[in-house]
Amino acid sequence: MELIEQPIADSQTLQQLCKRLLSESEIAVDTEFTRVRTYRPRLELIQVATARIAFCVDVPQCGDISSVKELLRSPSRVIVMHSASQDLEIFRQLQAIPHRLFDTQIAATMCGHERVSYKGLVQELIGVELSKAMTRSNWSARPLSRKQIQYALDDVCNLIPLKLLLSQELDRLSRRSWLVEECGRLLERYRKDMMDIEVYGSFDRAARLGIADQHRVRDLMLWRERRARKINLPVQWVVSDENIMNLVQARPNNEGQVAKVIGLRKFRQSGWLTEVLGILHSQPDPASEPVWKDWVELTRNEKRLVKQVLQVARQSASQHQIPSSLICTRKEAEAIARGKRKGRVFSGWRRELVADAILDLLPDQENV
Repeated sequence: MELIEQPIADSQTLQQLCKRLLSESEIAVDTEFTRVRTYRPRLELIQVATARIAFCVDVPQCGDISSVKELLRSPSRVIVMHSASQDLEIFRQLQAIPHRLFDTQIAATMCGHERVSYKGLVQELIGVELSKAMTRSNWSARPLSRKQIQYALDDVCNLIPLKLLLSQELDRLSRRSWLVEECGRLLERYRKDMMDIEVYGSFDRAARLGIADQHRVRDLMLWRERRARKINLPVQWVVSDENIMNLVQARPNNEGQVAKVIGLRKFRQSGWLTEVLGILHSQPDPASEPVWKDWVELTRNEKRLVKQVLQVARQSASQHQIPSSLICTRKEAEAIARGKRKGRVFSGWRRELVADAILDLLPDQENV
C-alpha cells in the first residue's frame, strides 16, 4: 500500500488523488475532529484508504474538500467505517452522507465478537496491535506531529482488510442482509435533519414535573438548541440542564430574576431574557399530553411483559451468539409493553428471529 504521510493541504492535490479513487468499489474513511468550544464538531482530518493507497486530508488547510464529498456520496461504492455515528454527524453537516455503508463495528457485533472496538478487532482478526496514545490528541494544533499522522493512518488502513474478513463471517452465518439493513437504517437516520425529539427526548429528569412544566422544559431546550446552533457554542454554555430545571421550578417573574439564574456572559444577548421569560410563563393547552409519556411508571402487568420480551430476546441472542440488546433494548421492550407494535423489533431480520414469540405474549396483535 502507498502511504502518503504528509497531510494533503491543497485542493488541487486532493482532486488528483480523488480521481485515482474513482474506479474503487470500496473506500475506507475515518475522521478526527475537535468539539470543545463549539456547537458543531470542527472537522480537522479526513483519512481515506483503499487496498492500494492511504492519505489524510488536512481540512482547515485544504479548504475545498468537494472532491472527497463526491466520493462519499457516490452510489457506486461502499464506504467502510468503524462505529460510524459520529462521523456521519459530521458528514450530515457537509451534506455528504454515503449512499452505502459497511460499519465494521456493527458487522463484528452481528458475527458474535466480544471485542468490537477497532483496536480489539484489528488485534484479534489481523494480528496487529495498535497504539491509542494519540486518542485524546489536540487535532486542531498545527503542524500535526508524525505520531498523530501515523495514528490517523492506522485508524483507516486496516478497515478494508477488516471488511473482507467480517464479510466472510457474515456470509458463513447468512447474516449479510442483517448488516445491509442495519447500515441502511443508520444512514437514513443521518440523511434527515436533526429531529426535535433528539434534542429533549432523553431528558428524563423532567418526567417528574407536571404537564405544563414538562412543556416549558421542552420549549426551553428547543430554544437553547436554536441559540447554540446560531452562535456555534455548546448548548450547555447557553443554559445548562440544571439551570433549565431551576428556571422552570422557580418560574421567575422578571428578567432580573432570570439573569440571576442563567448569568449574563458577554455572548448572551439581552433579548434572551425576554424570550426565556415568555417560555416560562406560557400556558400549554390544558388537554396537552405529557412530553415524556414514555417515562411514566409502568404498571405491574407492563413490567412483567417487559421481562418476558427481554427474555425472548436473550434466548434468541444466546442461540445466535449475539448481544441481546442488538435484538431488543430495554427501552424498546418498554415501548412494546406500552402498546407500540411497530419499530425495528417487528421488521427485517429481527422480525424473523423474535416477532412471533413476542406477539404471543401480547394482549392484542393489532397494528403490527
